Amino acid sequence: AMPRWGSDLECPHISQLAGGSALNVAVHLGALCASNESRTCSFHGLVGNDPFGGFLRQRLAEVGVSDEMESSEAGTGVCIVLSGLDDRGFVTQVGATGLLGTSNLTGIRRAMDGAPDRMHLHIGGYYSCGSLRPGLVAY
Repeated sequence: AMPRWGSDLECPHISQLAGGSALNVAVHLGALCASNESRTCSFHGLVGNDPFGGFLRQRLAEVGVSDEMESSEAGTGVCIVLSGLDDRGFVTQVGATGLLGTSNLTGIRRAMDGAPDRMHLHIGGYYSCGSLRPGLVAY
C-alpha cells in the first residue's frame, strides 16, 4: 500500500541497496567470471565523492568487480524505488550519471582494443545519460 497525500503510512522495513540494470549485470557477470581467472568484469561510470558513490564502490569490491568509475563533483545519481504488492514506482535524481560522456569511457575503448572477442558492453540507464547519448553511436 502507498500513503495518500497528506497522510502517513508505517512500513516494516526500509533498505538501501546498490542496483540499477548496469550494476546488477556487472555483479552477475562478475560471479560468472570468478570461476575463470582469464575473465574479468569491470564497471565504468561516473559517481560523486559522496556516501552514495562510496556505497556503490563498496558493493563492487564485495563481489570482485573492478571499479573503473570516475569521480565527479556532482552527486551520485540516486533512485528511490517504492515497491507495492502489484507494482513499483521510481523517484530518480540523475546526478553525475547525467554528465557521463564518451570521454569518461576511455577504459572501455582500451578493453575493446585489447580483447574484442571477450566483450559485453551493457549501457544501463541510457535515457538518464543525456551527455552520453549524442556521441555513443560514433564511439
